[in-house]
Parts: sequence; structure tokens; C-alpha cells
Amino acid sequence: NGCEITSATIVLNYLGFNVSKVTMADTYLPKQYPYYNVDPNVAYMGNPHTGQGWYCLPGPIVTAVNSYLSSVGDTKYIAKDITGVSVDGLKDYIKKGHPIVFWATVGFSSPRRSYSFTLPNGEYPYTGLHCLVLKGYDEESMYIADPLGITSTASVDRFASVFQGMGSRAVIIAERGLL
Repeated sequence: NGCEITSATIVLNYLGFNVSKVTMADTYLPKQYPYYNVDPNVAYMGNPHTGQGWYCLPGPIVTAVNSYLSSVGDTKYIAKDITGVSVDGLKDYIKKGHPIVFWATVGFSSPRRSYSFTLPNGEYPYTGLHCLVLKGYDEESMYIADPLGITSTASVDRFASVFQGMGSRAVIIAERGLL
């Protein structure tokens, strides 16, 4: 658990910030309990340190990163939810040197829902959700930093299918003037 904040921390470290995923999770990530009664757009569902944690979507990651940046007095960078971005839009960010935090599935399996409980909005939660970092691409493949170390590449077509199937959710951390 905790791939979302770990992916965001990978990008922060890439940008030169010396912060750990544990600090980000414990100090800055909004969390709520019990996990089955949490809106993942608002907070992490449960605790990423235990088996009582599920996931969060971009909102809590943007909140965590921007809270961290504020706490260290950084005014250069900002995190922004770019959900809805196209795969070509992701490629444009990568061309400009910006790795992207994005939501997919473990091993790029087909998106699935769990029917063990419903979220506050009445939807069923995802199962197998995974958050990773897009770091590059070429004509055939998308290159990925995976906090679990499972996936390092995905074909452009498979990437697009899973990324879009998971709602085209993504977060960029970049200089304020570029967003």
C-alpha cells in the first residue's frame, strides 16, 4: 500500500527534494478511517502502513505534495491534478522533462472493481489499482518507474488502454510558470 505517495516522492526526489516516502505518508498525506467509508478523492483510504489501507486518487496527492512544498518554503514548484489528460498530452509533458505520477493497475492488468463495499459516492472501489511514474516513451513503449518494481515498460497501446480505463488520472509536479 502507499504506491501513490511513493510515486509522488520519486518525482520530488528527482526534482532535488530530500524527503522520504514515510515522511510524506505520515506527515503530509491526508488519511481517513475506516478505509471503507472514505472518499479517495479527499483522503487516502485507511493507513498505507498496514493491511487496512486501500488507495487514494489525485486529490490527496496534490494536497500532500503542495503541503510539503509549502512546509519547506519552496515557491518554485507546484503539484497539479491533470486528470483527463490524453496519452499525447502525457508525452508532451515527458518531452519537456516532466515525469508524471499516473494511476493504472498492478502489472497493467485490466481495470477491475471490488464488490466488498461501496464508496461514499455509491461506486465500487478499484481492486488492483496501482500508481506509478511515467518517465519516458518511444514509438512502441512507455517507460515507467514502478514502486513495486514489477513493470518497467508497457506498450503504448496497453498503457493507453489501462490509463484510460482507470480514468486518465495523473498528477504533475513542475515549476509554477509551466502549468
